Amino acid sequence: MTTGTEQHHEHDWQSREYVDYWIGRDVTRDDERREHLLRMAALLPYEPDAEIRVLDVGAGYGAVSQAVLDMFPNAHVVLHDFSAPMLEHARERLERYESRTSQVMADLADPAWTQAVGGPVDGVVSGIAIHNLREPELIARVYADVFTLVKPGGAFLNWELIQQGDTSRAANTRAALVMKQRSLFEETGVRPSLEELAAERERRRPSGGVGRRARRSRPTLMDHLGWLRAAGFDEAECFWRDGSNALIGGYRLSSEA
Repeated sequence: MTTGTEQHHEHDWQSREYVDYWIGRDVTRDDERREHLLRMAALLPYEPDAEIRVLDVGAGYGAVSQAVLDMFPNAHVVLHDFSAPMLEHARERLERYESRTSQVMADLADPAWTQAVGGPVDGVVSGIAIHNLREPELIARVYADVFTLVKPGGAFLNWELIQQGDTSRAANTRAALVMKQRSLFEETGVRPSLEELAAERERRRPSGGVGRRARRSRPTLMDHLGWLRAAGFDEAECFWRDGSNALIGGYRLSSEA
């Protein structure tokens, strides 16, 4: 999912060829992410039949938006992204929801992006996108921008990649391998060694992945929660975390509260 400034790093989000390659690799994880995306949508504080307007920041090819549209049949989702090829993929993916979606292309690094999006909105969602801004000050400013767009009584929900210590990362990796080993044994009666599973994991790892330095430069969970509170959200929470993945969010209480 693309936001703006990361085109200056290793990704070329304006290239249709690169975006096609990236989506072809990423879409294979859609099924395993689906439950988490639906849970994120369900955390929006509205009844399922509510007629709400939701903004998807860094919408990419539309996976998060689709979860919101499915969870709220009367919702309209505004898909924001900085990549024209990504938005074209989203348009194709969400063709059957066409009357309930609109698109905006804007760079989050430009403070005027909120004017392009328009507001207010009942909720804002984002999936594995905003961390691409890289600079903590910029991420904090975007959180503040988002707050200005959310109506009182609304929410901002963000599935993000966060910094994880070396020890906890190693423990999570080993735990995943142990669970994989257990699952294979139950299904086939064969128990491959953890070393074999680790080697297979490395073989399947896409080239050009995120390096250790980039992982260490990510903000921590506490950073994100602090920025949400500083932005003005009355309640900031982590709803789910698994290793370097976290579902965080902030609620803007109604003016009557």
